[in-house]
Amino acid sequence: MTCLNFRWGVGSSPTRWVGMVFLLLLFTPSLAVWAQTTPVKPAVETLRDLPVQSGGRLKPLDTLARESVRLITGKADFQGRDPVATLLSWWADPDSTKGAECIEFRDLKAKTALGIEGDRRWFSLEELQSNEKLVKARESIHQRLRNDEELRGDDPKIQELLTKAQVLASIADGSLLMAVPNPAGLDQQWANFGELGRADVVEKAAGAKASLLGLSTALREAKADEASAAAVELREQLETLGPVPKDATMALEVRYNSSHPFRKAWMLYLAGFLVLTFVRPGPQKSKGYWVGAGLIVAGFAFHVYG
Repeated sequence: MTCLNFRWGVGSSPTRWVGMVFLLLLFTPSLAVWAQTTPVKPAVETLRDLPVQSGGRLKPLDTLARESVRLITGKADFQGRDPVATLLSWWADPDSTKGAECIEFRDLKAKTALGIEGDRRWFSLEELQSNEKLVKARESIHQRLRNDEELRGDDPKIQELLTKAQVLASIADGSLLMAVPNPAGLDQQWANFGELGRADVVEKAAGAKASLLGLSTALREAKADEASAAAVELREQLETLGPVPKDATMALEVRYNSSHPFRKAWMLYLAGFLVLTFVRPGPQKSKGYWVGAGLIVAGFAFHVYG
């Protein structure tokens, strides 16, 4: 009778191999089910690297969202939400956005001058627009700026508040979202979502307009699958209107945004110096020395990348 001779590797044992086989058999059905039920890519992820024109350059929606949400609320992850999700929700439901308390204003002296509660941190666009003292202050500030006069007293802080309110309003009406390519080229001015949604849009952009309206409706009604499909369709339609930057270019900036290179650099620096602090000096470099040095080099690499 022929016998099967299993040859175990170095450091292996029958028990270890039995355990590995057991785990493989345990998870194989789960992996098969997962492969068959992979969820549709959320609209937020589909649109995260959508090219938008802002600040004199093309950038991914992720960057614009981080900048805008941080400016308005004081933090990019306001209320623990993804900034892209926050920005899209503000745009998709402008009526709710006007009443949302999300505009940060912390200057107590300026609050007193405007007659608003000093113990509150966030205010709604609606209440700020109806504040008569703020309306008068805005007119006064604009007059000084037109006359090239220097702002004084509480004017700089009030001007910051007005800027935050204006940015939120431009998100709600779609004018900040300049994501509609110009057929004349990448360096030409792009159109925005507000313009695309108008009734008099050109025939060539009709498909993009329909996708845009479908996306806003799905987001407003919290229909995730419909929003995902509309986001994909919108991107396809926008790309037919004019040239867009390469996906890899936008994706690279998105990765940079999420990597936080400077934060990681200083963490690696600190870890490296701590390791070196406990390394005993000697004629030969110990493993601890190389670990510490490696951490510092890695920190420097992240610093350069940032």
